[in-house]
Amino acid sequence: MDILNFCITLCLGFMIILFYFLYLPKNNYVWGDITDKNERQYIMLSILLACISYLFIWIKQVFFRPTEKFLILYTIGNSLFLIGGILWPLFLNYFPTHYHLVIFSLCITSLGALIILIQQSLEKDIIGIIFSIYLFFHVFFMDNVLWASSYRSLFPIKNND
Repeated sequence: MDILNFCITLCLGFMIILFYFLYLPKNNYVWGDITDKNERQYIMLSILLACISYLFIWIKQVFFRPTEKFLILYTIGNSLFLIGGILWPLFLNYFPTHYHLVIFSLCITSLGALIILIQQSLEKDIIGIIFSIYLFFHVFFMDNVLWASSYRSLFPIKNND
């Protein structure tokens, strides 16, 4: 068992869940400018699939790790992924109009997911690669591209004319 990644995920994962429950339900910016109910349901389904993907990779890495090769890549990727997940609700709650901070947290999460994808690819684990591709797709495309552009539209650029 990989004690380090188990402890990292347990501690940081608990913080993510705590911050999501404390800050997101009362935050008006959570959905950005996404008002369509069908689009929100699709996003929730994607979040569920990304969670399943993350849990599969995490369980495989922590409990069934076949080799220590590339362990440092997973540890870095996992840590960045979770740190970005912690920062997002904090920035969204305390600095909602500071668009760049909110996007920065999403970029940290995306970088972590990309490192996990690279690590799974280097291990040549086909199932891990498939799950990590979806995890990266969700975090990068659904969060960084779609949600971020929708969120950004809530704060029009002001002219100083």
